[in-house]
Amino acid sequence: MKSRKLTGLLFAIILSLAGCTGDVEADEPAEENEPPGLSIYNFDISDSSDDLTNSTGDNLVDILMTQGENLNWSSVEIRISINDGAPVNCVADDSSAPCTYASDSDMTWGVGESITISEGSNEDLCDGSTGCNVEVTIMKTENGTSHVLAQKESGSS
Repeated sequence: MKSRKLTGLLFAIILSLAGCTGDVEADEPAEENEPPGLSIYNFDISDSSDDLTNSTGDNLVDILMTQGENLNWSSVEIRISINDGAPVNCVADDSSAPCTYASDSDMTWGVGESITISEGSNEDLCDGSTGCNVEVTIMKTENGTSHVLAQKESGSS
């Protein structure tokens, strides 16, 4: 009788512990539930190979993404400042804006892709008589908050 009670007690203990021996990794939350990690972005900014004129629409700088996750064009903000002047917001695919750039059809900006920042059709930001120092600020907007990804200078001549 004692043997049956002991066997029953051991069986009850074993049942209550069942499933407690799983892998530690299995108890961790799934990756999709974890907050996104820190993404590091890097961009190369260089003078456009085109000559500056005293007209509008000149290409100013080329920007190549060299590191980081793809950026959805709708979250990208680009501002430029010419010769330490006030910042100007660039607008994708809008030549009537003070400065503009072309986004591509895949809806994202990824590593190895470059864009060219140009004067708008109504703005002569760099008149071509002297060189222009162009400071570029690239930002990403998430949940209504903008985060600076890069701020770099290039001297256009």
